[in-house]
Amino acid sequence: MDKQPNPRGFWSLRWYGSLPLSQLFWRDMLGLGTLLNLVFLFFTLMLYAQRADPLLAMAVHWAVLPLNLFLVASVWRHHQAHSGFKAAAALWLGVTFLA
Repeated sequence: MDKQPNPRGFWSLRWYGSLPLSQLFWRDMLGLGTLLNLVFLFFTLMLYAQRADPLLAMAVHWAVLPLNLFLVASVWRHHQAHSGFKAAAALWLGVTFLA
């Protein structure tokens, strides 16, 4: 039973490469991913400014990491991704990891 998956949801469309690479890379990873990283960074800085527990602030900051890893892995798995896209995705992940 070698059945091809029929992705329809947010996660499976990206994981199985059913979304165009340009949409996955530019809109989802660079656009949505960066926006979410900035929002979570803002909330982290607000928690620090209010002298909240540092562990809570770090948990909020790192909460978006699984999405970042998923988006980068989806770009890497995409059948049209060449080394330029893969390198840019890895660089983006490095920058978001350090921020």
